[in-house]
Amino acid sequence: MWNIKSILEGMVIALVLFSGPVAMAATEKMHLIYGQVKKVDTAADTVAVSADVKNKEKEFVFHLAPQASLTDQGKKIMLGDLKEGSHVALHYTHDKGTLLAHSVSIRNQSSMKSEKY
Repeated sequence: MWNIKSILEGMVIALVLFSGPVAMAATEKMHLIYGQVKKVDTAADTVAVSADVKNKEKEFVFHLAPQASLTDQGKKIMLGDLKEGSHVALHYTHDKGTLLAHSVSIRNQSSMKSEKY
């Protein structure tokens, strides 16, 4: 028979089990990289960006997060609006070996900075 103690224990166990992924998502470290768009693949929802990392040019492929924000001078745009050669600031996380872009903002070249990867 169910008693209040067993119900509460079950609720605590469920809370611990289901809060794990949420807690992990909240602690993912957000990174920022500045670079230049090399390729956009709208079918795969990816953007390849070339960036200066430790004085060497490296190319990274970012997958767009489901709720990713793409902007050009503060105005919302679509992935297809990103053009090769555009300078961007990109916020991303690592997700099981995949680079996941949460925001991509087109910037003018004079405002670009470099961050170590």
